[in-house]
Amino acid sequence: MDGLLRISTRPGPRSSQPPRRARPSWLDRLERAVLQDPGFATRPSLLGLERLMWSMARPGAVFMGIGLCSARALSRGLPIDVLQMLLAAERLRVEVGAPTTVVLVADQHAELNAFEPEAIRRRADVTVRTLLRVRARLGLSGLCVLRASSLTSDPLYRQLLEDARVRAGARANAYALRQAVDVAYMHRALDGIIKLGWVLSRQRVHGTNLDEVAFDQWVQDWTCATPAFAYTASGRVLDDRAPKAAPYVEVSPSRRVMLDPREDVAAKLAGAAVSRSTLNGVKNQLRTLAQSYTRMVEPLRGNLGQRTQLILQRLYGPRRAMVGPLPRRGAEGPKSETSLEASRGR
Repeated sequence: MDGLLRISTRPGPRSSQPPRRARPSWLDRLERAVLQDPGFATRPSLLGLERLMWSMARPGAVFMGIGLCSARALSRGLPIDVLQMLLAAERLRVEVGAPTTVVLVADQHAELNAFEPEAIRRRADVTVRTLLRVRARLGLSGLCVLRASSLTSDPLYRQLLEDARVRAGARANAYALRQAVDVAYMHRALDGIIKLGWVLSRQRVHGTNLDEVAFDQWVQDWTCATPAFAYTASGRVLDDRAPKAAPYVEVSPSRRVMLDPREDVAAKLAGAAVSRSTLNGVKNQLRTLAQSYTRMVEPLRGNLGQRTQLILQRLYGPRRAMVGPLPRRGAEGPKSETSLEASRGR
């Protein structure tokens, strides 16, 4: 032995460790979207998507829910903020290559707040019609609209609800419990989901009882489901006392820019008797929406009020007056609600 270290070039025994899988391209696209698209709340979304980063299991669908009420009153319409969620869901769906975005209208949940069933049905009807209009006019052909009441006859849903009640205990909020079961059911039925929610702070990693970060922390505790999560910012309100709210519920439409053919965006902003910071919050939200709309649907022109009005014109104006051609995704899709079975088969 001459004391020299000699490195053999002969092949050694194979490692017992399995080869590391290559990171799929859809995961890179998803991460870039969350980092670069101002429509997402970046920090909580990256944390919510972590399990995809290491499992690398492609989700089968994107899922989001739309409530019909506050604790005390039924909503009186859909604010324009809901479009930010729908466009963010479409971005997630496109980037991961999933066939479907499922939007669940929470009619069954509203009954838990003791509202009159016929009033709930009417509000659900209007909400579903508006969502179908958005799908048709913006070319979101992967959008599947369901009512929560359509799920309750499924034995799987009933079993998940029963199991969740046992895990959560008698003191759990009934509305939140049903929401958690919705997520678990969709995660099972659609072969894995990204659940899109909203958050009051773009930097929040621990939620409050007022947004969906806290709620999503209960999903695994109560149902053992492990979906991925992503978030948009909350809706913005022309009210100094409560400048943030859910993107899809409004009981005082004068405080929000609404999805309504009669809405005059410039006049509503100009006439708002609110502080500069509150008004700027609403305007910044509309700018973000215009950016997302331009990326996912078509270019817009004009000042902020004009660009926002053009979005409403696309939704409610006569087709000959709409700006530009229909989006390249083109197909309007069915003009009625879609069954979950149909969404699986897309």
